[in-house]
Amino acid sequence: MTLRRRRRRTRERRALLEAGAEVDVPCRLRRTSSRGWGPWVAGALRLPGQGSAEAAFVADDPAQVALVSGRPGRTGPLAIGPPMKVTRRPVRFKGEAFFGIDGDLVVVTTDRHQSEIALEPADVTAVVDRLEALDGADRPGDGEGDGDGEGDGG
Repeated sequence: MTLRRRRRRTRERRALLEAGAEVDVPCRLRRTSSRGWGPWVAGALRLPGQGSAEAAFVADDPAQVALVSGRPGRTGPLAIGPPMKVTRRPVRFKGEAFFGIDGDLVVVTTDRHQSEIALEPADVTAVVDRLEALDGADRPGDGEGDGDGEGDGG
């Protein structure tokens, strides 16, 4: 891919992110397991358009989905849906500094697992905002989510 084409795609992706449209954001993702952190898997975070309630991770190599899903043989997109808590933390180790040591990782915590998502630094804030906007996402410090996984509709 030429540099010009890559820059154009980056501008288009950022515009879609800010507009709230469906967009695939290149990233790397890893999940916890009973033995600790799993391997980083390259792919894209598919964020839904407005009105949808679930994001998904799509691995570049479908055979590697099983590494982050914990289910042998799984090959399709991996749902990242509510209820969840979305935070960010600084990169701490060289092994997670895919986009620079001064960046942040997005951390998504659900009842079953925790995922860390490495993104280009310019995409982190918009992705956090989009994930928090999904129905059921707890926002740290806003007092709305009670963490019981039952939703907060009343």
